[in-house]
Amino acid sequence: MQALRLEAGGLVSEGDGQNLRLLASVSEYHQPKPSLTIAWGVVGGIAKEIDRSRVFHLGIDTGLRAARYRELSGDRLLRGNFEFRLTKTSGMFRILTPGVVAFTDFGAAWFEDSRDFTWNQVRGAYGIGLRFGLNRAAADVPIRVDLAWPMLYPTEQPSPVISIGTGQIF
Repeated sequence: MQALRLEAGGLVSEGDGQNLRLLASVSEYHQPKPSLTIAWGVVGGIAKEIDRSRVFHLGIDTGLRAARYRELSGDRLLRGNFEFRLTKTSGMFRILTPGVVAFTDFGAAWFEDSRDFTWNQVRGAYGIGLRFGLNRAAADVPIRVDLAWPMLYPTEQPSPVISIGTGQIF
């Protein structure tokens, strides 16, 4: 299964634009066995003349699992994620479907006017996680618990980070 998503928004009048924002993402989900999914996704974004509320953020809740909440911000965004997802297909008592994942995340967010993009701005994470799918739930949204180790930090290496949420990161 492949997915391509484009989001655009803003106001253009008399040749000038405000709050212009374009976000594009592509993802691929390959399932060689019913219990195994290999998933990857890439997201890129660009914005111009945006309000603070429209800035791109990258952090623990937005695809970079070892980062602090909204650790990176800017009017430019680049992010990549990769996961191996193993799921117990029969589930437990037909109520709970457990799973495990191994993942890696990379990304950067920066402001065009402050400096150009350089590869040393990219931050990353790798880790493992647990997934708990509720078979009787109205929405197919798993509960996730991830343990991520930061990488590509130029100074000190922060400690591992535990994140808990619902749904997949991408």
